Amino acid sequence: MRWTGSQQMYTAPSHPWFEWPHWRVETPAEDILCHSQQRVRISDPDTIFHVRVRAVDNRWIVNCPDKPMPLVDLLNRADAKNWLLTIEAKDTIGLDDLIRDLAPFDKEFRFAIHSPAQQVARYLRKKSPQWLFAADSATLLRLHMFTSLWLETAFDFWPDFVIQNPDDRNTDLSPRELAEIRRRNKRVILLPNPR
Repeated sequence: MRWTGSQQMYTAPSHPWFEWPHWRVETPAEDILCHSQQRVRISDPDTIFHVRVRAVDNRWIVNCPDKPMPLVDLLNRADAKNWLLTIEAKDTIGLDDLIRDLAPFDKEFRFAIHSPAQQVARYLRKKSPQWLFAADSATLLRLHMFTSLWLETAFDFWPDFVIQNPDDRNTDLSPRELAEIRRRNKRVILLPNPR
């Protein structure tokens, strides 16, 4: 099985981010994100902005310390067009609202989704296949298990990229796991505390 899996050929997703040699991900300071009088500006158009979002009363909001800000408001005043959204949800309730909120931005903006819950990521993948998706906790755990059995080449690894978090041991990747992820033309990014 290991040999058969190693003979498979993979191509990178047909997404503009995979044309870049490296992904530059930044988590903007709260004062930039949360004060409506400021625009989210960037010097490099290829920067990916990372924000955490959650649903409150059927609206998706950005976590701001003073007052929640609707995600739509942030995107409307953003110069940035590349977004990594960490979805703080454990089930699919409200995800159709998120898809509806982001639909007007899909032609001009590019989105990637990170959710620790596999149910959330798979649901969004089915509904919005144009977005990129990070590996969830369950998928990484299965990758570690298959690797321990020397079967990582035969593992169905559906996500587009992996977020490594220095504070989360589940996201630590062995050299064999890194090699396999790269062989499959996936990306690995370092992002402290993405949750």
